[in-house]
Amino acid sequence: MHTDADHKQSKNETKREASEEAGQVNNAEPVVENESALVDDKRLFVMNLSYQVTKEEVQELFGKYGEILDIEIPFRKHGKGVPLGIGFVRFATSEAAIQAFAELDKTIF
Repeated sequence: MHTDADHKQSKNETKREASEEAGQVNNAEPVVENESALVDDKRLFVMNLSYQVTKEEVQELFGKYGEILDIEIPFRKHGKGVPLGIGFVRFATSEAAIQAFAELDKTIF
Protein backbone atom coordinates (compact mmCIF):
# COMPACT_ATOMS: atom_id res chain seq x y z
CA MET A 1 0.00 0.00 0.00
CA HIS A 2 1.38 3.43 -0.94
CA THR A 3 0.37 6.69 0.65
CA ASP A 4 0.46 10.21 -0.75
CA ALA A 5 3.70 10.73 1.17
CA ASP A 6 5.25 7.73 -0.58
CA HIS A 7 4.14 9.10 -3.95
CA LYS A 8 5.56 12.58 -3.21
CA GLN A 9 8.84 11.09 -1.99
CA SER A 10 9.08 8.98 -5.13
CA LYS A 11 8.42 12.04 -7.33
CA ASN A 12 11.06 14.05 -5.46
CA GLU A 13 13.61 11.25 -5.85
CA THR A 14 12.88 11.06 -9.58
CA LYS A 15 13.35 14.82 -9.96
CA ARG A 16 16.60 14.72 -7.96
CA GLU A 17 17.94 11.83 -10.05
CA ALA A 18 17.07 13.67 -13.28
CA SER A 19 18.85 16.80 -12.03
CA GLU A 20 21.92 14.82 -11.04
CA GLU A 21 22.02 13.12 -14.44
CA ALA A 22 21.86 16.52 -16.13
CA GLY A 23 24.78 17.67 -13.96
CA GLN A 24 22.64 19.98 -11.88
CA VAL A 25 23.17 19.46 -8.20
CA ASN A 26 21.18 21.69 -5.88
CA ASN A 27 22.91 22.04 -2.53
CA ALA A 28 21.06 25.25 -1.65
CA GLU A 29 19.09 25.64 1.53
CA PRO A 30 15.35 25.12 1.28
CA VAL A 31 13.45 28.22 0.25
CA VAL A 32 11.44 29.84 3.00
CA GLU A 33 8.27 31.31 1.56
CA ASN A 34 7.64 33.79 4.35
CA GLU A 35 11.06 34.87 5.53
CA SER A 36 9.60 37.74 7.57
CA ALA A 37 8.13 35.14 9.88
CA LEU A 38 11.70 34.18 10.84
CA VAL A 39 13.13 37.67 11.24
CA ASP A 40 12.16 40.15 13.93
CA ASP A 41 13.67 43.45 12.80
CA LYS A 42 12.68 45.16 16.05
CA ARG A 43 14.65 42.81 18.33
CA LEU A 44 18.36 43.15 19.00
CA PHE A 45 20.62 40.44 20.35
CA VAL A 46 23.08 41.91 22.86
CA MET A 47 26.12 39.95 23.95
CA ASN A 48 29.03 40.29 26.35
CA LEU A 49 26.85 41.78 29.04
CA SER A 50 28.10 41.88 32.59
CA TYR A 51 26.67 39.08 34.72
CA GLN A 52 25.49 41.77 37.13
CA VAL A 53 23.67 43.93 34.54
CA THR A 54 20.07 44.83 35.33
CA LYS A 55 17.13 45.42 33.04
CA GLU A 56 17.08 49.02 34.25
CA GLU A 57 20.67 49.57 33.07
CA VAL A 58 19.88 48.08 29.67
CA GLN A 59 16.73 50.23 29.50
CA GLU A 60 18.77 53.34 30.28
CA LEU A 61 21.31 52.63 27.53
CA PHE A 62 18.91 51.53 24.77
CA GLY A 63 15.92 53.68 25.77
CA LYS A 64 17.39 56.83 24.24
CA TYR A 65 16.92 55.30 20.77
CA GLY A 66 13.19 54.68 21.08
CA GLU A 67 10.43 52.97 22.99
CA ILE A 68 11.40 49.56 24.34
CA LEU A 69 8.69 46.94 24.55
CA ASP A 70 10.66 44.18 26.24
CA ILE A 71 14.08 43.34 27.65
CA GLU A 72 15.09 39.72 28.21
CA ILE A 73 18.18 38.66 30.12
CA PRO A 74 18.21 34.84 30.08
CA PHE A 75 19.66 32.75 32.86
CA ARG A 76 21.56 29.47 32.71
CA LYS A 77 19.59 26.29 33.24
CA HIS A 78 20.47 24.78 36.57
CA GLY A 79 22.74 27.78 37.13
CA LYS A 80 20.97 28.98 40.24
CA GLY A 81 20.11 32.37 38.78
CA VAL A 82 23.37 32.98 36.91
CA PRO A 83 22.81 35.16 33.80
CA LEU A 84 24.21 34.04 30.44
CA GLY A 85 25.81 37.41 29.69
CA ILE A 86 23.47 38.02 26.75
CA GLY A 87 20.18 39.78 26.30
CA PHE A 88 17.45 40.71 23.87
CA VAL A 89 15.98 44.18 23.47
CA ARG A 90 12.70 44.56 21.56
CA PHE A 91 11.89 48.03 20.28
CA ALA A 92 8.48 49.38 19.24
CA THR A 93 9.83 50.28 15.80
CA SER A 94 12.43 48.80 13.49
CA GLU A 95 13.89 52.28 12.95
CA ALA A 96 14.74 52.56 16.66
CA ALA A 97 16.34 49.12 16.63
CA ILE A 98 18.40 49.98 13.54
CA GLN A 99 19.58 53.27 15.04
CA ALA A 100 20.55 51.60 18.33
CA PHE A 101 22.40 48.88 16.46
CA ALA A 102 24.22 51.40 14.25
CA GLU A 103 25.38 53.48 17.20
CA LEU A 104 26.06 50.78 19.78
CA ASP A 105 27.46 47.92 17.71
CA LYS A 106 30.97 46.96 18.89
CA THR A 107 30.89 49.40 21.81
CA ILE A 108 31.61 48.60 25.43
CA PHE A 109 28.75 48.81 27.91
